[in-house]
Amino acid sequence: MKKFTLAFFALTAFAFADPVLVNGSFEAVAINTGVGYSYQTVAAPVPQQDFNGAPGFGWTLAEGSGLSSNGSAFNPPTITAGTQALFLQGSTSASQSLNFAAGSYVLNFTIGGRQNDGCCDGNQWVRVTVSNGSGTVLSQLVSTTSYSPFAPQSLAFSTGAGAYTVTFAGLAERDSTAFVDAVSIASVPEPAATASLVAGLGLAGLVARRRKHSA
Repeated sequence: MKKFTLAFFALTAFAFADPVLVNGSFEAVAINTGVGYSYQTVAAPVPQQDFNGAPGFGWTLAEGSGLSSNGSAFNPPTITAGTQALFLQGSTSASQSLNFAAGSYVLNFTIGGRQNDGCCDGNQWVRVTVSNGSGTVLSQLVSTTSYSPFAPQSLAFSTGAGAYTVTFAGLAERDSTAFVDAVSIASVPEPAATASLVAGLGLAGLVARRRKHSA
């Protein structure tokens, strides 16, 4: 019975395993430009570095996106999940591919808008998608406004088993910027799986009580 119980919990843990999202807080690679922000490899003379080629970065940034720290000229709202956040200026994007088991999930992140400094603002729309070659399982628009602080978002979706790409895409056609941070994905146990877990816990408790009485 002991082996059965251990096997049951091992299978349950496997079924509820979350996809491994790398560098959800955008802290793995430090901004090295000396001015507190950097674009992903764009034409000079703007501050730039190749985040995509750095080990452990995890994300693929399109040109025009990049990272900012607190107090930089990009004027982000206060970054609280570490000291760096992704910026999406105009129509650009950031994406990461992950392997999913079939099931239900929640994509969590925070998003805020750039301060309006006279030439630029934070009035941005961001489309959040989870997709693969067969279709899109999540497509949600999230908006920011100037001076808006980082606010939590939780978007629910379901997938089949396989590789999917999580994408944050800015949609503005002007110099408007949103910041994204604290990205994570958590699995949501299906009702049947939850019932099986409860039944397994009950079985384990019954076995323990019988052993106690027979001792």
